[in-house]
Amino acid sequence: MVVGLPIDQIIGGSVIIGLGLFGSMVNITVIVMMLKLSINRHAFGYICVIHLIADTYELLISIFWSGPATIM
Repeated sequence: MVVGLPIDQIIGGSVIIGLGLFGSMVNITVIVMMLKLSINRHAFGYICVIHLIADTYELLISIFWSGPATIM
């Protein structure tokens, strides 16, 4: 354990990273499923996939920047 860091920062950063990982896995799974289903091959389906990709990038920012910055 890192000396000098409050436990609140460690818990908060871990929660941010954990939720970001979970959300990314869910988003990637839904992206793959939506691209495989032929019912989603129209404008609304593509907009949903693009929105999921943007959400995944936002979660990656939480995983690799916000979470570690909170812990530090």
